[in-house]
Amino acid sequence: MRVAKVPAHSTGRHLRYQHTQAVRAVLAERYAPANVNKHLSAPRGVLKECWRLGLMAAEDHQRAADLETVRGTSLLRGRALSSGEVGGLLGTCAIDAGAGHAAGVRDAALLAVLYGAGCAERSWSRSIWRTMTPRRAR
Repeated sequence: MRVAKVPAHSTGRHLRYQHTQAVRAVLAERYAPANVNKHLSAPRGVLKECWRLGLMAAEDHQRAADLETVRGTSLLRGRALSSGEVGGLLGTCAIDAGAGHAAGVRDAALLAVLYGAGCAERSWSRSIWRTMTPRRAR
Protein backbone atom coordinates (compact mmCIF):
# COMPACT_ATOMS: atom_id res chain seq x y z
CA MET A 1 0.00 0.00 0.00
CA ARG A 2 1.26 3.45 -0.89
CA VAL A 3 0.72 6.22 1.62
CA ALA A 4 1.03 9.82 0.52
CA LYS A 5 3.50 12.01 2.36
CA VAL A 6 1.96 14.93 4.19
CA PRO A 7 3.84 18.23 3.93
CA ALA A 8 5.11 19.62 7.23
CA HIS A 9 2.99 22.76 6.84
CA SER A 10 -0.18 20.75 6.31
CA THR A 11 -2.79 20.71 9.03
CA GLY A 12 -6.06 18.95 9.68
CA ARG A 13 -7.89 21.77 7.94
CA HIS A 14 -7.03 20.13 4.63
CA LEU A 15 -8.69 16.85 5.57
CA ARG A 16 -11.92 16.13 3.78
CA TYR A 17 -14.41 13.30 3.84
CA GLN A 18 -12.57 11.25 1.20
CA HIS A 19 -9.33 11.45 3.19
CA THR A 20 -10.81 10.37 6.50
CA GLN A 21 -12.74 7.56 4.80
CA ALA A 22 -9.51 6.35 3.19
CA VAL A 23 -7.79 6.32 6.58
CA ARG A 24 -10.73 4.41 8.06
CA ALA A 25 -10.62 1.84 5.25
CA VAL A 26 -6.88 1.22 5.62
CA LEU A 27 -7.16 0.85 9.40
CA ALA A 28 -10.16 -1.48 9.08
CA GLU A 29 -8.14 -3.78 6.80
CA ARG A 30 -5.28 -4.10 9.25
CA TYR A 31 -6.61 -3.87 12.80
CA ALA A 32 -9.35 -5.13 15.07
CA PRO A 33 -12.53 -3.01 15.16
CA ALA A 34 -11.90 -1.74 18.70
CA ASN A 35 -8.40 -0.56 17.75
CA VAL A 36 -9.64 1.13 14.57
CA ASN A 37 -12.32 3.04 16.47
CA LYS A 38 -9.78 4.11 19.08
CA HIS A 39 -7.38 5.37 16.41
CA LEU A 40 -10.12 7.22 14.54
CA SER A 41 -10.67 9.42 17.57
CA ALA A 42 -7.38 11.20 16.81
CA PRO A 43 -8.35 12.64 13.41
CA ARG A 44 -11.78 13.50 14.81
CA GLY A 45 -10.05 15.48 17.55
CA VAL A 46 -7.77 17.26 15.09
CA LEU A 47 -10.73 18.16 12.90
CA LYS A 48 -12.64 19.50 15.89
CA GLU A 49 -9.71 21.70 16.95
CA CYS A 50 -9.31 23.00 13.39
CA TRP A 51 -12.99 23.95 13.41
CA ARG A 52 -12.69 25.60 16.86
CA LEU A 53 -9.70 27.61 15.69
CA GLY A 54 -11.60 28.76 12.61
CA LEU A 55 -9.33 26.90 10.21
CA MET A 56 -12.21 25.05 8.57
CA ALA A 57 -15.92 25.61 8.04
CA ALA A 58 -18.41 23.79 10.24
CA GLU A 59 -19.82 21.92 7.24
CA ASP A 60 -16.36 20.68 6.20
CA HIS A 61 -15.70 19.61 9.77
CA GLN A 62 -18.97 17.70 9.99
CA ARG A 63 -18.41 15.89 6.73
CA ALA A 64 -14.80 14.93 7.43
CA ALA A 65 -15.50 13.82 11.00
CA ASP A 66 -18.59 11.82 10.03
CA LEU A 67 -16.89 8.44 10.26
CA GLU A 68 -18.99 5.43 11.08
CA THR A 69 -17.58 3.15 13.72
CA VAL A 70 -16.09 -0.09 12.49
CA ARG A 71 -18.21 -3.01 13.57
CA GLY A 72 -17.07 -6.55 13.95
CA THR A 73 -16.73 -9.44 16.28
CA SER A 74 -13.68 -10.93 17.87
CA LEU A 75 -13.09 -14.30 19.40
CA LEU A 76 -13.18 -14.51 23.15
CA ARG A 77 -9.77 -14.70 24.68
CA GLY A 78 -9.04 -17.85 26.59
CA ARG A 79 -11.37 -20.78 27.00
CA ALA A 80 -12.48 -23.32 29.54
CA LEU A 81 -10.26 -26.35 29.87
CA SER A 82 -11.90 -29.72 29.44
CA SER A 83 -11.52 -32.27 32.20
CA GLY A 84 -9.31 -34.28 29.83
CA GLU A 85 -6.93 -31.34 29.41
CA VAL A 86 -6.74 -30.78 33.14
CA GLY A 87 -6.16 -34.50 33.59
CA GLY A 88 -3.35 -34.37 31.05
CA LEU A 89 -1.71 -31.50 32.86
CA LEU A 90 -2.02 -33.28 36.20
CA GLY A 91 -0.58 -36.41 34.58
CA THR A 92 2.44 -34.44 33.42
CA CYS A 93 2.86 -33.08 36.93
CA ALA A 94 2.69 -36.62 38.31
CA ILE A 95 5.44 -37.74 35.91
CA ASP A 96 7.61 -34.87 37.13
CA ALA A 97 6.89 -35.68 40.77
CA GLY A 98 7.73 -39.36 40.13
CA ALA A 99 11.04 -38.30 38.55
CA GLY A 100 11.97 -36.48 41.74
CA HIS A 101 11.13 -32.96 40.60
CA ALA A 102 9.55 -30.94 43.37
CA ALA A 103 8.14 -28.65 40.71
CA GLY A 104 5.77 -31.45 39.65
CA VAL A 105 4.14 -31.52 43.08
CA ARG A 106 4.07 -27.73 43.19
CA ASP A 107 2.51 -27.42 39.73
CA ALA A 108 -0.13 -30.07 40.50
CA ALA A 109 -1.11 -28.28 43.72
CA LEU A 110 -1.24 -24.91 41.97
CA LEU A 111 -3.25 -26.33 39.08
CA ALA A 112 -5.73 -28.01 41.42
CA VAL A 113 -6.27 -24.86 43.48
CA LEU A 114 -6.65 -22.52 40.51
CA TYR A 115 -8.85 -24.86 38.49
CA GLY A 116 -10.96 -25.69 41.54
CA ALA A 117 -11.41 -22.00 42.27
CA GLY A 118 -12.63 -21.41 38.72
CA CYS A 119 -9.84 -19.06 37.70
CA ALA A 120 -9.64 -18.20 34.04
CA GLU A 121 -7.07 -20.26 32.20
CA ARG A 122 -5.27 -17.25 30.77
CA SER A 123 -4.65 -15.81 34.23
CA TRP A 124 -2.52 -18.73 35.34
CA SER A 125 -1.42 -20.60 32.25
CA ARG A 126 1.61 -18.41 31.61
CA SER A 127 3.14 -19.07 35.02
CA ILE A 128 2.54 -22.82 34.90
CA TRP A 129 3.49 -23.11 31.26
CA ARG A 130 6.81 -21.37 31.91
CA THR A 131 7.69 -23.86 34.60
CA MET A 132 6.48 -26.93 32.73
CA THR A 133 7.47 -26.34 29.11
CA PRO A 134 11.26 -26.06 29.37
CA ARG A 135 11.60 -29.52 30.97
CA ARG A 136 9.44 -31.07 28.23
CA ALA A 137 11.56 -29.52 25.52
CA ARG A 138 14.81 -30.98 26.89
